[in-house]
Amino acid sequence: MLNNKKVDWLHYGSAGLVFLVSYLVFNWTKAPTISFWDCGEFIACAAILGVPHPPGAPLYVIIGRFFTLLPISDDIAVRVNLVSVISSAFTAMVGYLIVHRLVDHWTKDKTEWPIRIWKYVGGISGGLTLAFSRTFWSSAVEAEVYGLAMLFTLLIVYLGILWWLRPSEARGNQYLILAAYLGVLGTALHMTVFLALPPVMLLVLLADEEKRKDWRIWISGLVLLLVVASLDMFLLSLAFWTLVTAGMVFSNPRAFGWQLPLGLCLAAVMGFSSQLFIPIRAAQNPHINENDPDDWQSFKYFLERKQYGQTNMITRAMKRRGEPSNQFGRYPRMGFWGFFEKQYGLTKAFFLLLVIGLWGLYESWRKSRSPGLMMAVTVLFGTIGLVWYMNFADGTRQDPITGEGYLEVRDRDYFWTPGFIAFALCIGLGLAALGIRLLEWIKERNLPRPLFAIPGAVAVFALVFPYFGYASNFSVNQRINNYLPYDYAYNLLSSCERGAVLFTNGDNDTFPLWALQEAYGFRRDVKNINLSLINTEWYILQKKHQDSVPISLSDAEIENIAPDFDPATGRLSKRIQDKIIDNVLETNNWKIPVHFSVTCASDARVYRGRSVDPYLVMRGMIYDVVPEGRGTGTRIDIAETRRFYEQVFRYRGTADPKVRKDENDWRIIQNYVSAFMFVADTLRKSRDYAQAETVIKKAMAVSPREVSSYQYMTGLLSDQKRVAAAESLVDTAPLPETTKDSIRNYLGMVYLQEGDSARAEKIFVQSYERNKAGGFNDLVAYYYQTRKYRQVERVVNDWLAAYPNDARAPEVRTFLESVQRMLRADTAARAPIN
Repeated sequence: MLNNKKVDWLHYGSAGLVFLVSYLVFNWTKAPTISFWDCGEFIACAAILGVPHPPGAPLYVIIGRFFTLLPISDDIAVRVNLVSVISSAFTAMVGYLIVHRLVDHWTKDKTEWPIRIWKYVGGISGGLTLAFSRTFWSSAVEAEVYGLAMLFTLLIVYLGILWWLRPSEARGNQYLILAAYLGVLGTALHMTVFLALPPVMLLVLLADEEKRKDWRIWISGLVLLLVVASLDMFLLSLAFWTLVTAGMVFSNPRAFGWQLPLGLCLAAVMGFSSQLFIPIRAAQNPHINENDPDDWQSFKYFLERKQYGQTNMITRAMKRRGEPSNQFGRYPRMGFWGFFEKQYGLTKAFFLLLVIGLWGLYESWRKSRSPGLMMAVTVLFGTIGLVWYMNFADGTRQDPITGEGYLEVRDRDYFWTPGFIAFALCIGLGLAALGIRLLEWIKERNLPRPLFAIPGAVAVFALVFPYFGYASNFSVNQRINNYLPYDYAYNLLSSCERGAVLFTNGDNDTFPLWALQEAYGFRRDVKNINLSLINTEWYILQKKHQDSVPISLSDAEIENIAPDFDPATGRLSKRIQDKIIDNVLETNNWKIPVHFSVTCASDARVYRGRSVDPYLVMRGMIYDVVPEGRGTGTRIDIAETRRFYEQVFRYRGTADPKVRKDENDWRIIQNYVSAFMFVADTLRKSRDYAQAETVIKKAMAVSPREVSSYQYMTGLLSDQKRVAAAESLVDTAPLPETTKDSIRNYLGMVYLQEGDSARAEKIFVQSYERNKAGGFNDLVAYYYQTRKYRQVERVVNDWLAAYPNDARAPEVRTFLESVQRMLRADTAARAPIN
C-alpha cells in the first residue's frame, strides 16, 4: 500500500524538527543535578543498580545505569537526567507521527497540496503541544520515569495505527506482537504504559472482523490484561496459554490462527522478564533495596504495591476517598480539572482548546471509526479513567484512627500524563481537521480566492500554538541552575559527625541524601534512617545488618513488630518508628552520635513517649542528642552552627531570582533563614547585637527577598534605638512596596513609643496612601490611640468609599458608628477634639 511511494523528505524533516526543538528545549531547561521527590532515589538506584520504591521501575534503573557509564557529562545526575530529555523528545516525535498518519489517511484521496500539507501542520502542532504541555515537560527535565513511559505509551498507539493501515499484510501482526511486548515491558517503567494496550485491542477488534470472531484473540487479550489485575492470575494464565498455543503451533506448523496468540504470549513473557531484575538484584542486597523482594511472596507484595495498603487498587477505587467534585474539579493537589486547564497555555481560553481537541476526536471518528475510537478511549482512560482508578484523597474523608485518606502530600498531576499528552495530539488533529474543513468548504462553494487566507491563518495559528504552552509553562518547568536539592543534601550530611545515625523525615530530606551518598560517594559514613520507612520490618532489618545501626531487637522481634493502639479508643498510641527510636537510643548508649534532621517534626523527636527536645543541641542542620537535658526546648551550638552556615554550607542559586524555585525549594530556603534567625536571636538575647546583625545580613544574602529577615533586622535595630537606620534598610530592601509598608508600620509603632508621633503619623499616612487595603488598620489604630477621632472618621469613610462591598465593611461601619457617637458625646460635653 505504501511501499512504492517516494521518500517524503518533508515528513522526515518535520519529524526531525519536532524532535530537535523538543530536545533543545528540554536539554536547556533540564536540572543541572538532582531534584526533589523521587529523582534522587532514581539517580542513586541507577548508580548502584538498586531497588527503588514499589513497583520498582527496573527498566528505568537499567537504562539509567547505562547512561551513568556514558562520558556525556561530568555530573552523574545529569547523565541520568538525559534519559528523560532524550526519551521525552522522542515521545514528541512519535506524537507527530501519530497525527501525521491519521491526517494522511483522511486526505489520501486528495491531491491538492493545500489540503495534503495539513498532515505536516497538524503533526508539528500536536507533537510540540505535547512537548510543552505543563506536566509532561516537568518530567522531561529531571530523573523521572514518565519520559520513557510516555514514549512506550505512544509507540503502542502508533503501532496500532500502523497495523490498521496494513492489516492484511503478512507482517501486519508483527506490529501487534511488538505492541504487546512494549505494553508488558512498559510495566517495568510505570503501570500507566499499559493503558495504551486496551485501546489498541479495541482497534483490532473493531477493524478486523476475522479477529473479532476468533476466540483465541479474545483469550490472548484477556491474559495480557490480567497483568494489572492480579500477578498470580497473570503468570498462571500466561504460562498455561503459552503452552497451549506453542503446542498447537509446533504440533502442526500449518495450524491456522495460532501463530498470533503464540507471538503475543511470547512477547508478554519477554516483556515481563525485565521484572526479574528485582528479585535477582534484591538477593544481592544493594544498599537501596526497598521491600527486599528476594523471594516470591515479597516480590509479589512489591509489584502489587502492598506497602501502600493491602487493598487492591480496583477494590479501593470502589470506595471514594474524596468528594467527586474535588477529584474531578480544581481541588489542591489532586483536582483533575485544575491541572487539565493549565496544560497547554491559553488557560483563559481553555474552553476553546477543549472544543478543538474534542473536534479532533470527532473528526477522527467520522473519517475513520476504529482509530478514532482508539484515540477517544486512550484520552478517556488517561483522564476520567485514572481519576476513578487512582481515587486520590482530598482529606475530607480521613479515617480518624488509621489516618488513611489525608490530603495528598504533593501535586498528583503526573498520573494523568497519558491523558494530557493524548489530548495534546487531539488538539493537533482538531486544528488539522478545521483547516481541511475550511479549505473544502471554500472550494465546494467556489468562494473568492482571498478567503483561502482563513485556512492559511489557521495553519499559522496551529504552528504557533505550541509557543503558548512554551511561554506559559517555561517558568514553572525550567530547572536552569537549580542546585538547591543537591546543596541541601550536602549541607545536611556535612552537619553530621563522623559515623553518626541521622533520622530524617520523608522523601525530600532523604532521597537527595541517598543520591549524594550512593551516586556521588559523599559522606557514606552517615547512617541514615528514614522515619517513614522505619515503620516496615524489612527496612529495620536492613538498617541493623547492612548499616550496623545500634538496634538490639532480634530478627524475630523485628519481623513481628507492630504499632500499639489504645484499647479504650482504638487510636494509635505508639508507632513502630517510636519504638525504633527508643531502641536505638538505648542500645547506642552514647557510643556513636545520634542526630535528628531539623526537618523532623516535634512529634517525631520523642523517647518513651516524651519529647527529647531538652536533650537536643542544634548544630548546622541537625539536632544532636546529648546526655544532659536542660530547660524545655532545644539549644543551639552557636559557634559550630555559625561555622557551618557561614563557612561550610552551599547556597547556589538561593539569591538568584532567575532560578526557578517551587514550594520545596522555598521551604528549604526558609529553613536556612530560620536557622540564621535562631542564631541571631540567641545572640540578641545575650545583647551581642553586632554579631546578631552579621548573622542576619548573611541570611539576607542567602535570600534577599525573605521578608522575615528584614522584619527581624528592623526589630534588632529598634532595640538599639536605631530606628532611622531600620527605616533606611526597609527603603532599600528588594521587597514589594506593600511588604515594605507592613514593616514600616512596625517602625511607626516604635516611633510612637519613643514619643515621635509626627514621624509615626507620616509613615502610617504614606503607607495608607500607597495601599489603602494594607495600611488601613495601622493608620486607624494610630489615630484612635492618639484620640484623633475626626481623622478616624475621615479615614474610615474614605476606606468605605473605596471598598463598599468588602467582607469587613459591615464591621467597619459598626466601628464608625461608635466613633461618631463618641464625637457627638464629646461635642455635647464641649470637650476639645483634635
